[in-house]
Amino acid sequence: DSAGFIADGGDGEYLLNQVRNSLALVLQSLDRIDEAAAILEEVVASDRRLLAPDDIDLASSLNNLALVRRAQGQIDPAIALFEEALDVLRAAFGESHIYVASVLESIGTLEQRMARFEIADSLMTEAMTMRVEILGARHPDIVNGLNGLGVYRHLCEKAIGGALPLADSAIMDGYDQHDSPSFRFSTAVYEGGADAALALASELRGDSESSPVAEGVVNRMGYWLLRNDRAGEAVQLFGLNTELFPDSWNVWDSLGEGLMTLGDTESAIANYRRSLELNPDNDNGRDKLKEMGVEP
Repeated sequence: DSAGFIADGGDGEYLLNQVRNSLALVLQSLDRIDEAAAILEEVVASDRRLLAPDDIDLASSLNNLALVRRAQGQIDPAIALFEEALDVLRAAFGESHIYVASVLESIGTLEQRMARFEIADSLMTEAMTMRVEILGARHPDIVNGLNGLGVYRHLCEKAIGGALPLADSAIMDGYDQHDSPSFRFSTAVYEGGADAALALASELRGDSESSPVAEGVVNRMGYWLLRNDRAGEAVQLFGLNTELFPDSWNVWDSLGEGLMTLGDTESAIANYRRSLELNPDNDNGRDKLKEMGVEP
């Protein structure tokens, strides 16, 4: 209906393409991929004719069609469309921009899927270096991306060996690899639950007073268990974190949440109060205590 209204309105084709793009995304979400592809082919042809070569709407349409081609299993045509979108974005924003990095990563992922690992590694290097320069090395997106690339390094070493610019670069320093304590801890939770993770943590720690696993990793895996209706196991991990990082207000807050989920109100109250002792500005702790009918 919107498409008909716009077409009748006269300044039509550009706005009509916006509606078609949206319709194609809906169809794709419904797994009606071929219908989405047919619409996007028309949109891209029209946008190529109507829009300037640095118009980001053209890049968006190319990107959408590339995603559909990927869903159809047409990897090389998808790469070609991403590369065209990349040219548009570079013309619009210059060589270094988050959008440029994102498309480089999309192409790199497809090259990896086609087992063209050296090309993929070069593209991922360029994209990640660009992201670090723009966002900073400790931005959450960078940390998550580099941690995930620990697996990428492992796979590439097994697949092709030799020099890997990204895997061997300085920007990977300090991030978890596939055999790091934090990665092993996460794997233990996924494969064996809280008991396996606690046993591994004890083994890794040995006689050391410091924790071999980062506070955030333990907390994240606790919440993964909590989201998957395994509150008892989540409390085990949250409890471990209070032993490893007793001065962190956040670990006591998380333990309080786990206990509250289990229905252990008395213990939850005690842990939220400990969190507030360490951080009086913890508004979440205050709200949870009020929710349980007690004053902070």
